[in-house]
Amino acid sequence: MLTAEFESLLERFRATKAFALSSPEAPASLEQVRAFEELHNFRLPVHYWHVATTLGTGDIGFTNLYSVHPGRYGISEQRDSAPSIPSHLVPFSDDGCGDFYGFPEQNGVCLPQMYFADHESEYRVSETEFADLYEYLVRYGFNVA
Repeated sequence: MLTAEFESLLERFRATKAFALSSPEAPASLEQVRAFEELHNFRLPVHYWHVATTLGTGDIGFTNLYSVHPGRYGISEQRDSAPSIPSHLVPFSDDGCGDFYGFPEQNGVCLPQMYFADHESEYRVSETEFADLYEYLVRYGFNVA
């Protein structure tokens, strides 16, 4: 999804009463995202960069987006909370039932495609229909089917 299309859908969502359910944390700085990537030796997808540095992380509509900051909803802490998650998956959200959505990491780069790790199958990873984070947030965060 193009950034302009995502921004348009975000503005439409902000105009609804449902946006009141959102409580994103303050946006991360470019330096904070860069420092996180250097610490973990991988690059996050450009769509994550855009959302984390402009909108923020945390509760976004009807979903959540993990943060580069340490804490309960930090990417690192979520990754550590389920040691069975494959090491090549970088979790960025969950479904509230113990399952994770994540970016597959290959050779130090997180691909934009999204994968799902199901706790009932020992966190077996499967592809989703989402080509990128924007599509996921529009569908689940903004609840636009």
